[in-house]
Amino acid sequence: MLSADKQLQNILNDTTSGSSEILLKLNNLIGANISDRRFIRTIIKKVGNNLSHFTAINMYIKKIDALNKKANNEPLNLFLIEFDEKITRQYDIIFKKAEPLIKDMSTVLTISNSYTLLQFLKRWQNMNKPLNVIVCESRPMFEGRIFAKALLKNKIKVELITDVMAGLYMNGVDCVLIGADSVLLNGNVVNKVGSKTIAVLCKHFNKPFYVVTTKDKFIKRISFTPPFKNPNEIWNYKDKNLRISNVYFEVIENKFITKIISD
Repeated sequence: MLSADKQLQNILNDTTSGSSEILLKLNNLIGANISDRRFIRTIIKKVGNNLSHFTAINMYIKKIDALNKKANNEPLNLFLIEFDEKITRQYDIIFKKAEPLIKDMSTVLTISNSYTLLQFLKRWQNMNKPLNVIVCESRPMFEGRIFAKALLKNKIKVELITDVMAGLYMNGVDCVLIGADSVLLNGNVVNKVGSKTIAVLCKHFNKPFYVVTTKDKFIKRISFTPPFKNPNEIWNYKDKNLRISNVYFEVIENKFITKIISD
């Protein structure tokens, strides 16, 4: 079994999981080390320094910080237990709201890796209705491959494609479903780069573009500036006339979004 320090480092270095999945890993790690206040302070500090760009994680870690300062561990322990239960309820509510929209659908397209969307599709599969998921691989870190494996593990039929193939498949899909890193105050959504291209394709092909997300992703900001990542992830090549740009996230304007489905 990995040490607590190694588990924390793996979480901090995770560039392929969505924020919901990272949150659950953090919640389990803190719960397993609830009596070690020093280690929890280390978690708070390192997560704040490395993962604060995730809105939901930022809110979560601030709550953990406040509870960890209390005289006893009971409030923190109760919060951790209720957090796990709340997550399950959230996914049930989201799917129930979406059922009338998807009841006659069977083929969906998505991009990247989303724990919220995985829970959504698992519930869909459990209804014993036909379900086929087309997954864009999501460059440069190929989170789509991770998502495809998770779907296959749950016996869901998958077709993996490159991001730029999405246009070839639009005529054959019933809708596009994506998760969200955050939802801005103006209704725009921040998600993995490539999502906006697919949203524009949906508008052109007259296909629904749905965002499934938990309410903790809604934030009180109206703008987002994507940080630039290591260009070597795109191409490890140097030339004085070459510039390589690499960003993970982008904004999808609300005019391209059919509906945001949330708890």
